[in-house]
Amino acid sequence: MGAPYLIGIDCGSTTAKSVVFAPDGRIAGTGQVRIPQLTKTPRHVERDMNEAWRLVAKTIRDALDDADCNGADIAGIGVTAHGDGLFLLDRSAQPLGHGIMSLDSRAFALHGEWKRSGQLDALMPIAGQRPYPYSANTLLAWIKHFEPERYRAAGTVFFAKDWLRFCLTGQIATELTEASTAFTDLHTQEYSQEILEALGLEDIASALPPMLSSCDQAGKVTAEAARLTGLLEGTPVSAGLHDVIAAAVGLGQISPGDMTVTAGTFSINEVIRDRPLVGSEWACRAGYRKGLWNCMAISPASASNLEWMARCVAPDTPDSAAMLIDSCIGRFESQRASRQIPLYHPIFSGRPSKRRQRLHFWVCNPGMTAWISSRP
Repeated sequence: MGAPYLIGIDCGSTTAKSVVFAPDGRIAGTGQVRIPQLTKTPRHVERDMNEAWRLVAKTIRDALDDADCNGADIAGIGVTAHGDGLFLLDRSAQPLGHGIMSLDSRAFALHGEWKRSGQLDALMPIAGQRPYPYSANTLLAWIKHFEPERYRAAGTVFFAKDWLRFCLTGQIATELTEASTAFTDLHTQEYSQEILEALGLEDIASALPPMLSSCDQAGKVTAEAARLTGLLEGTPVSAGLHDVIAAAVGLGQISPGDMTVTAGTFSINEVIRDRPLVGSEWACRAGYRKGLWNCMAISPASASNLEWMARCVAPDTPDSAAMLIDSCIGRFESQRASRQIPLYHPIFSGRPSKRRQRLHFWVCNPGMTAWISSRP
């Protein structure tokens, strides 16, 4: 095939995908696998870090096979993954417990205390946002209070993408867009000691890794990663982007004033700016390079709702998002004649600024209402 082909890796909240791209942008091959969430403990949504890497490595092998190429055909690798949440390493660079995902809500009570005390509002001028319940800094504060031994053992604080890049390269780092979700000063776009002190996290500063720019080369594929993935040892790996910023850049949002709307696990509406703008209804985070900012309104109520609804309506459908949706639509069409009208309130994981609410799904017909109700 011949270089320069590229591989993009995206480890989302539900699935991991690797895609081989031709020089003209054409998709030459893909690999995809579902990665399980660990939800046995109420409000905890986690991921086995080693299992996630094993499955991502499989998607890379599958993508290379699908493209009928090998590692020597790949000129470079880009990585993204679900944003926010928290992935910890100990001082031996081993996973420190499970990775915590952005759907996790264990810290809601702590977050509520911060809100009542005014701590969240006080951080707005410094951070450009209020920490969310699933932000890395909020989760760190929760761990410090409830799992102090784990907190003291932390050697590296970073994110899902950073873990995968570490598995590929053996190099510990994060990058600007990811760090800006929890740890950077709004104006300087550097780590903020003031944020850490405001949240009682100043003693974790040494565990914050080097912060790269998104387009920096962050390392090269190691011999072990090459063995697992089929990539060529020494292939360069970029620092990558927070998944929301990566999606926006892919949609062409690269200049101030550009706007995108993303409907993934989260619903995210964002506008890129060449200066920071603070507002009560959005978060102002770093853009894909220094000197740019993304103003984004975020709600964890988007595609995950559609999947839940589809499974309620079509529980016997195979585990495929497209098949689920097709089956769901088909069943709705068959109910049209009997005037059964499905009504769904899409409040699955709550709204960041509101109390979590009960999820309702109604199937209504003349004279009768039935419902399914659950708490995530």
